[in-house]
Amino acid sequence: MATDTPRIAEQGVATLSDQAWERARRRAEIIGPLAQSETVGHAAADAAAQALGLSRRQVYALIRRARQGSGLVTDFAPGQSSGGKGKGRLPDPVERIDSVRQGGVNFRAELRSGFPGLHAQ
Repeated sequence: MATDTPRIAEQGVATLSDQAWERARRRAEIIGPLAQSETVGHAAADAAAQALGLSRRQVYALIRRARQGSGLVTDFAPGQSSGGKGKGRLPDPVERIDSVRQGGVNFRAELRSGFPGLHAQ
């Protein structure tokens, strides 16, 4: 049964804590007007940084996010980390499937550890 209702991709905002929502609301309140400006000088960015407890660089990143976003408070909700250096970006079950598919050698783990298992084979 097909529906004409478009699907909305949930981006983790449904499970945000009250503290995260308040932080996003506060950021939207301060950064929103700056994002509407064509240019944002250092003085305005520094004032926003001071009010939010952020660096100037972080303020400019939030301004860019606001300009590229939908204009909602959720534009300022914290994102989910991609894993960072040395962290798996795939869930463990997927890593295990990938390991089996590669003949039992977990190439991602081997890359992280400098190939000791590959040298032994």
